Amino acid sequence: MNKQQQSISAIRALGDYRQTGANLFLWCAVIFVGLILYMLYAIYWLNRDINTVLKGITLCTLVGAIASGKKEAQSAKNAHQGATAEEDIFTLVESELVPLGWQFRYNEKLAANWDIDIVALSPAGKTYIIDVKSHKGTKLVTSDGVYRRYGDTIYQFEKDFLKGILAQAVNLKQRDNLRWVNPLLCFTEGWVEYETGERNPRGVVVVSVRQLVASLLKLEG
Repeated sequence: MNKQQQSISAIRALGDYRQTGANLFLWCAVIFVGLILYMLYAIYWLNRDINTVLKGITLCTLVGAIASGKKEAQSAKNAHQGATAEEDIFTLVESELVPLGWQFRYNEKLAANWDIDIVALSPAGKTYIIDVKSHKGTKLVTSDGVYRRYGDTIYQFEKDFLKGILAQAVNLKQRDNLRWVNPLLCFTEGWVEYETGERNPRGVVVVSVRQLVASLLKLEG
């Protein structure tokens, strides 16, 4: 198994782990609620006040368990979606750029729970990092950031993607004693639109997967 396959397998393993956790949460909820309901039935005619309390406990426990299960299930779904997006990018750059002399490292560890999706080394000796995102909808690039747009409504992302990839670039530059690291943010879903032609907010090149290869070659000059 090569490094690319190992990286993809690791991401998918994380998704499987989270899915297992989600299933466990849901099954525990069902079993626990079943036991509580049996207890309620057994003591119902003995003490109505206790019955009321136990009903409240049952309801709170059920809501909490289901909420936890849904959260884990969503985390699993996101992990698999991210794995698919990264796999598509890995395949693209391997087929289009490796024959031209480019080299790639995948899921480069910077610290615990912090890695770079792709580190690209060009034939000219330049270093690029690519942060892969699979968020749907149209992305709007402005001079101060990246936003998601549905129809006429513009939303902020849950995280500042530009801040995150800039921190990765600085960390890699310092760790490997590089002259410069060029950061790219690549979206695999939807379209990327640019406000007044702004393509490099805060020094980060923002592209869709359709533009990635051409953008890397253009940056090479």
